[in-house]
Amino acid sequence: MSPSSISLGDNTGNGAATLTLTNNSSSAVTYSLGNTSSVGQDPFQLDGTLGHMPFTFGTFPTAANRVSFSAPSVTVPANSTASVSATILPPDGYWDDTALWGGELVLTPTAGSTQRLVVPYGGFIGDYQSVSPIASGNCSLPTLAHLGSPTDSITCDDGTPAITGFTGAPNGGTWNQPSKDPVVLLYHLDYQVQELKVTLIDAASGQPVTQGNRNPVLYDVTGVARNATVNGFAGVIWDGTSSFTDNGNKGTAHRKAIPAGTYKLLVTATKVKSLTDSRDNQTQTWTSPAFTIHA
Repeated sequence: MSPSSISLGDNTGNGAATLTLTNNSSSAVTYSLGNTSSVGQDPFQLDGTLGHMPFTFGTFPTAANRVSFSAPSVTVPANSTASVSATILPPDGYWDDTALWGGELVLTPTAGSTQRLVVPYGGFIGDYQSVSPIASGNCSLPTLAHLGSPTDSITCDDGTPAITGFTGAPNGGTWNQPSKDPVVLLYHLDYQVQELKVTLIDAASGQPVTQGNRNPVLYDVTGVARNATVNGFAGVIWDGTSSFTDNGNKGTAHRKAIPAGTYKLLVTATKVKSLTDSRDNQTQTWTSPAFTIHA
């Protein structure tokens, strides 16, 4: 059986697939074609309020998907192959935006075999690239901060525990000795991202800091998972240095303290896209308030 599973991607969740069956036996096999709808995940709770999507969906209902086949049955000749087409749509007007839905195509043998074949499928209602992976985490993130004592904390929304061990700098500020008092960037991701990058930019010009062949990218990681909880967070600790290529040895990278000045951090999250999305990966950005580094 090919394919063994079907990814319908996003947007309206509509899709079509061609199933190709291979019969290696000496007798023809005939299958009747059917569908079973599985439980889906809808972001809204029963009272109509939005759940903590994507961490907790509101409800887990099931509804009959609209599935049709090019024929009610298919016969695969001995030592040969046969194909049948399926059109798969979600229930009309049933799911809310960002819901996950799916089911299984079921091929039940009526002659020549006793082995039932099942092909799972799934889709996403809406545009997966429209989601915003960088989020507040109920704590007004992202934010700049200083490392603090165990009793220091950053206040979060009512009902959300404070972030301890840091003092917040949501309006920027001054770092006199970043090698000892590093610049801390705290952030929260609601969704996984293809790439997460932090770039140092000049506050006045808005351009990346590249003087002296410096690399303005301070942090660059691919395949970054979302935070595990609604109010979880992660961080980048920067010591005030950046890498550059030594003029005498082009292949050797070094790190050196940046010049005193006023800067910003630009966070760029490259979004994940569905397998059926032919567009380029879209991005979401966040720019920190200006902060000053003293030599």
